[in-house]
Amino acid sequence: VAGVKVEDGAMLAKDFLPLPYRLETVAVIEGIEFIDDPLATTPEALIAAIETFDGRIGAIICGGHERNQDYSCAAHAIIKSGSKLLIAFPITGERIASQVIANANMTGKSSPQVIATTSMEEAVSAVLRLCAPGDVCLHSPGAPSFGQFHNYKERSKAFRDAISASCS
Repeated sequence: VAGVKVEDGAMLAKDFLPLPYRLETVAVIEGIEFIDDPLATTPEALIAAIETFDGRIGAIICGGHERNQDYSCAAHAIIKSGSKLLIAFPITGERIASQVIANANMTGKSSPQVIATTSMEEAVSAVLRLCAPGDVCLHSPGAPSFGQFHNYKERSKAFRDAISASCS
């Protein structure tokens, strides 16, 4: 439609780098790919991130400041993703987790294991314990970082520092 040959577009796409803080691969540890998406501060952004890794998500780290958003579609997307693990940060992470569990019970589908935490170190440790090579750990909060973190950059730094500490 834009007049670009498929071959040219494919060649350019190989060199594409995402924007910082948007679906950025931080590390691959024990075959688990750690993706940082702290700018995903709405349920819709969380859903889009989940859909990016169709069938590969082993863990989702979500939650943050409460803005009374509707997470019912995000809960459905989390169930549909087949994620093994949902790591819930206060306050909205707990609400997302309860909606995920309710959605799973209502549809007869499996719910991911839920871990409520305020610690990125605990989150990363759980991912390394419970996920397998080939899995994606998606840090995509679906809510603002305020409260526990000053902003998305501070939240991202905590995620990245926890990953680095796990390698030590």
